[in-house]
Amino acid sequence: MGGVDTLDSLIGRNKIQMRSRKWFIRLWHHLLDLTTVNSWLLYKRVREEKMEPIKYTLADWRKELAFCLTKTGVVRKSRGRPSLLERELQNVKKRRPTTSTPKDVRQDMLGHWPRFQDKKGRCKIPHCTGTTFWMCSKCKQYLFQTKDKQCFEDYHVQ
Repeated sequence: MGGVDTLDSLIGRNKIQMRSRKWFIRLWHHLLDLTTVNSWLLYKRVREEKMEPIKYTLADWRKELAFCLTKTGVVRKSRGRPSLLERELQNVKKRRPTTSTPKDVRQDMLGHWPRFQDKKGRCKIPHCTGTTFWMCSKCKQYLFQTKDKQCFEDYHVQ
């Protein structure tokens, strides 16, 4: 097979699956496929000339290329609804590091009183999904407490 036939067969195997009625969008997707396959063929040729093993198949090459192109790290202020990537970056920035109480202070059994707060918080115990208004007055940690589940006591005993 010649170069064009090889290129067409490689494009046909891993084609962009987005359909459109607009001819220029289909052309754009075809050009993206064309450049991706050409870049992989160049990568393959260079690795073969250097006698190095080829690390990527065409599918892996596409995944790596997509990952590298979307991993920009630069968030620009734009109008409209934020993209999923921007929302993820905003959520990561909003999270504060958790401050845990040292074990000897937590288990000293002195001055640990549940205090009702105006603001609701998530329970500190791992694998507890409860949210509560009760906070330990000494540890400053939200701890879930019901008739069936005693996270307040478990936190100060363990």
